[in-house]
Amino acid sequence: MEIADARPQDAPAILEVQQLAFAPAALRYGDDRLPPLVETADEIASDIRTQVVLIAVQDARLVGSVRGTERDGCVYVGRLVVHPSFQRQGIARALMLEIEARFGGHRCFELFTGHLNEPGMGLYRQLGYVETDRRPVSSALELVYMRKTRVAE
Repeated sequence: MEIADARPQDAPAILEVQQLAFAPAALRYGDDRLPPLVETADEIASDIRTQVVLIAVQDARLVGSVRGTERDGCVYVGRLVVHPSFQRQGIARALMLEIEARFGGHRCFELFTGHLNEPGMGLYRQLGYVETDRRPVSSALELVYMRKTRVAE
């Protein structure tokens, strides 16, 4: 597997993987209008131009992606997705480690996920993220906010 910077022309493939990856969440939360499911390829291409967007490629196939952007000294990590057929193979971990490496000088990383995303929260905890907040979005969905603070070297 190779991790590379996304290009705007990768946006349709990222969207396809994102929709497949978030389909189970739509069922879990009873909401097929979750933002990752209604995002467009044009919006993803725009993010590629303004953020760090990484892709994981295996056998010439895009199998995962993650985004990161810096604001006020903290890096906001979002849209970590892995194609369902390639999950549980270390791709999400590799993408997270690489996005953190791309922002090597930063000490603060934040993200959020749905409260029923136990595999995701487990990965984030293993990587040093701790829960900082929970905010209800609907009767079925609560967002869990997590932060990692690296010790200055």
